[in-house]
Amino acid sequence: MAFLRNIKTFLSGYFGTRREEVHFNVYILALTLLAIGLPVSRFLMSVSMFILSINWIAEGHLTRKMKVLWSRKSLLFMISVYLLHAAGMAWSSDLAYGMHDLKVKLPYLIILLVVGTSREIPLPRLKSIFKYYILSVFVATLIITAIFIVTQKSLNDSRNISVFISHIRFSLMIVMAVLIIMYTLLFGKFSLNKREKTVLPLLVIWLSAFLFILQSFTGIWIYMLSVSLLVIIFIIKQKKKPLTIAVAIIFVLVAFFTGNTVFKALSSFYPSPGVNIKMLDKYTANGNPYFHDIKPQLIENRNYVYLYLCIDELRKEWNRRSTLGFDSLDHKGQHLSQTLVRYMTSKGLRKDSAGVAALSPHDITMIENGFSNHIFSKKFSIYPRIYQFFWEIDVYRKTGISGGHSLTQRIEYLKNGMKIIKRNFWFGVGTGDVKMEYKNQYKKSGTNLDERWRLRAHNQFITFIISFGIAGFLWILFSFVFAVFYEKKNNDLITLIFLLVIFLSMLNEDTLETMAGIVFFSLFFALFVFEYKSENAA
Repeated sequence: MAFLRNIKTFLSGYFGTRREEVHFNVYILALTLLAIGLPVSRFLMSVSMFILSINWIAEGHLTRKMKVLWSRKSLLFMISVYLLHAAGMAWSSDLAYGMHDLKVKLPYLIILLVVGTSREIPLPRLKSIFKYYILSVFVATLIITAIFIVTQKSLNDSRNISVFISHIRFSLMIVMAVLIIMYTLLFGKFSLNKREKTVLPLLVIWLSAFLFILQSFTGIWIYMLSVSLLVIIFIIKQKKKPLTIAVAIIFVLVAFFTGNTVFKALSSFYPSPGVNIKMLDKYTANGNPYFHDIKPQLIENRNYVYLYLCIDELRKEWNRRSTLGFDSLDHKGQHLSQTLVRYMTSKGLRKDSAGVAALSPHDITMIENGFSNHIFSKKFSIYPRIYQFFWEIDVYRKTGISGGHSLTQRIEYLKNGMKIIKRNFWFGVGTGDVKMEYKNQYKKSGTNLDERWRLRAHNQFITFIISFGIAGFLWILFSFVFAVFYEKKNNDLITLIFLLVIFLSMLNEDTLETMAGIVFFSLFFALFVFEYKSENAA
């Protein structure tokens, strides 16, 4: 009987004065779960979206919400971006892919509509959402670190340690967590207790370090630009000369270190000119002939790859030292023979039996795991990534080969994307035909990319132009900017920093083409532009 009385009390409260509070609490809960799910769980994001939608409908007051929608011009313009995607189905031939795209972007519509027409979130509740988001990012880094420690022998690339979502999107979430913390600490926009003031700086240090361990170049350069901008603005506002000088020195040192790393990678890449093949040894110590060829001009650490090459000795000695056959694939799916030749070249070894004998057990493991240069032993250094970029550009320039190389593949994506744009300049190919147009364009251009690497633009701006033409792209861009100005957030630092992160990521990624990316953008855009009031945050 007591249980029934409790249910009766709850229902009477729900349908009475408590009803609004119940729905509002569920609304906050759904947003919090969404923030928690972003770095770790697609399933939790989906559940949160479902709760958010059902609660918004069950809350009622739909007439009032529609009035808010029609009167809030910023919200109308933002929602028009989704409607443009829906309208783009009209001139799409691949309707199945178009429907898939609309489904992926549905969280954009739901989050903006619900947050934009709901009751304003009090600052303490908003702070709580951000806190749980940062905590989730932190926990994700701990889990990933634990997995990496346990399974590091089987990991061929540190970027693969991001087990929940793509390493690029996870890096953006790390950057955003760091920026929220730094904004809070530097500008005092959220009240903090003593424990938070102690823990948050430590979180900044850990998350920043983890970002470099993750080695997402996109995340790193966005981090450096956005954090630098935040710190510079803080210094300008402080108007304290000693602080300005101290930070200026730090920035000079960072710039020097970065420049030195780039220069080191460049100077250690290109070989000295003037190799005379006639002057090179013609036979190995065992009397077998060497193969010499510098025409491909492929190099590793200033050494030509195809000098001092004796395949027969390589095969025999390698098969003696490794269980992976010389003519098999390494653990990355590459031809092991090529990985071996490049790795030995990077160490300055001749590619013969004596050279293989000089390899350490660690070198053998590196080669089996698909590493083509001994510098990749430096797992937590950014130097190998910079070197890799120089190598990719060099190979692409000399051979036109870009498959499997993240930087030069993007060049191919953009080159083919621009050709699609020229044919569909004003109104694009429609919502559903981007993938099909790329597929057809790759056939027309005769690209040397393997089928598995024939992907889309990896540039959100280019994707928008291909989909909706220059007219649609300008409309989308205007909608974003208009919403910021209409809500008077054009002078709000954290909102502008967030937009900087998003727009920079769009230069190198199709940021809004996955669930994680679209939820990340939509949630923080809605919270910063529609909810956060910086003047009340101190």
